[in-house]
Amino acid sequence: MTVSPWIERQTEATKSLLAQGSEALRQDNLDLAQAAITEAAIILDMSPVEGDSASNELRARAFNELGVVYQRRGDVQASLNFHNQAAALCRVIIEQGNEDFLSNSAATHLNFASVALSVEAYEAAREAADIAISSVDTLLEKEDAGALGMAVAAYQMYGALNAQEDKLEESDAALTKSLELTRKAFEDGNRNIIMQAVQGCQQASVLFFNKEAFDAALKWGREAETLSKEAFDIFGQDVVQSYIV
Repeated sequence: MTVSPWIERQTEATKSLLAQGSEALRQDNLDLAQAAITEAAIILDMSPVEGDSASNELRARAFNELGVVYQRRGDVQASLNFHNQAAALCRVIIEQGNEDFLSNSAATHLNFASVALSVEAYEAAREAADIAISSVDTLLEKEDAGALGMAVAAYQMYGALNAQEDKLEESDAALTKSLELTRKAFEDGNRNIIMQAVQGCQQASVLFFNKEAFDAALKWGREAETLSKEAFDIFGQDVVQSYIV
């Protein structure tokens, strides 16, 4: 199928705007990120070609990053709506057989689950979290380069979700998996991930304490303390200031 020069120019303009928006997002320049990504989404909406894998991938990326923008702005409902649209597109893309998009899909569903969890939309969070976990497990089996870091975050989030739903054994298992993956990522050279693990363990301690699961709260508080000491040895600064012990 021959692609018209106009569609090619449109696609290149969209990719350029998304790249600009992504860079602005990394620099926490939310105004520029929102403007560039929104313009990219508008161009995609004007496209005469709808439903094809390439345009769906660009739309999924735009909606996911707009979800991140609105999450950082504190507009949780807008963030949830954009992440929901992005996740739906990701599922279509994967169903169409594009396994190369699995990493993007995992990240998008992880974002969606995290935002849904923050507003206690547990059913939506569970559906997205299950897809995120399944996806990162597949990526780990394939030894995908970015899978470890994403898997750490996914299992941390899964632990938090299970705790909120009073599935405390499942929560502990997910958090234990996250910690194991943290150690592997650290051994592979990702030293910064230990700071994420400290914060995850402390949050887990608080969650279990609030559920009156005091032994588990003590366990994860001590894990946070141990990891924090390791992080201090590496970075020369405290990661967290207090622990539940």
